[in-house]
Amino acid sequence: MKNIIFITGIGDLDTDVSLSGYARRFAKALDKNDDEKNFFYTISLEKKKFSSSDPQDCEIATIRRKLPDDKTGGEVLYKLFEYSYQDEFVKSFNEKNIFIKSLRLSWGVFKMTPVFLRAAFGARGLNGKQKRQSLYFFFILILLSTFVFFLMPSLLALVFDNIEPVKNCFIKYFPADLASNVTIRGVLHDVLKKFDSFSHFSVAFASGIAILFPMFQQQLSITASRFLCVHYYLKYGENKARVTGELANLIEKISESENNYEGFEIHAYSFGSIIAIDTLFPKTPNQVDKRVSSEITDLVTIGCGFDFIRVYYPYYFQHRPKGMMNIRSWYNVNSQLDVLSSNFRNDSNEENGDETLTPGNLKPVNVPYEVTDPNSVGVFDNLLLTNFKTHRMYWDDDIEGLSFFTNYLNKKYTN
Repeated sequence: MKNIIFITGIGDLDTDVSLSGYARRFAKALDKNDDEKNFFYTISLEKKKFSSSDPQDCEIATIRRKLPDDKTGGEVLYKLFEYSYQDEFVKSFNEKNIFIKSLRLSWGVFKMTPVFLRAAFGARGLNGKQKRQSLYFFFILILLSTFVFFLMPSLLALVFDNIEPVKNCFIKYFPADLASNVTIRGVLHDVLKKFDSFSHFSVAFASGIAILFPMFQQQLSITASRFLCVHYYLKYGENKARVTGELANLIEKISESENNYEGFEIHAYSFGSIIAIDTLFPKTPNQVDKRVSSEITDLVTIGCGFDFIRVYYPYYFQHRPKGMMNIRSWYNVNSQLDVLSSNFRNDSNEENGDETLTPGNLKPVNVPYEVTDPNSVGVFDNLLLTNFKTHRMYWDDDIEGLSFFTNYLNKKYTN
């Protein structure tokens, strides 16, 4: 039997990234790739508190392999444990209104602009594809952040038009006869009048967006929260100590409660893979708990943003020694179209990762997974955010649909 901790991304609302869905897809792939076709695989789910002090239950999925006439319940192959960090991770930002989120998103993008441009056009060892994808992501962020410049005038237009004291104050101190006057009050009068005209346009624009794209405000709010949470995590270490510490605690609790297991794996998707890397390979090796270094044997990353982060935070993953870790294998599932996935190389080859770049100086085994032919995607498709949609296509919403697990298992069986 092997233990697996599954770490998902941040608030992935558009696809099924639950432990239950992950385990069912994994079991389905194991069944289809079993040499003995008479065996079938079952899933059982439970929730467990390891101690009375735990704030929430840990969801556990058990995968068993058995024959049709087996009355014993079958052989337990895997136990999967979910590590949930998302709610607390984005809590401080989710509690803020859309206006504050948009404003902070704009400020964050503005501060990062020199870094984006320097990384995109400077010589950092990244290939052209990685730089183009980074500029593409930056362009999308700019579009989202500019929405605040329509929200702000819309808010002020409501104030000027509906609050009588404000209207009377404007008429009193900036009467109509000041128009085109060269004095300071005249200039301010003209500016405020033009701003008032623009504010009414912004109200119409914001209303049109709300009608044509009813989910836009929600998506803007989600995007702003994710970007800000990740930015503060990577730039200032906000929430890092908590999430990596909780993961280390979960590893210890599982190792104490489970017996007779021959391996302990971490499977991490999207931003969850960054949390896994930060836990296993911090800049200071002595920071790794003995239980973590002795227990974790294998790592699987899916859609890991390693290359993406290297563009914007070029020194983030540098000087990450292996320390005392006993990692035997590292499989990295990636897609050429996914703007947020990585191959841990400075080129676009499908070969294994470059150990001189990789945290822990390991050599991840790259597992390419493509649903869409990269050569069939054009500029217009990119404008429709195809590169971002691909990030959630590592498995289909339908349990019976295609997933990366077959690619992963075939690569694992041949290594």
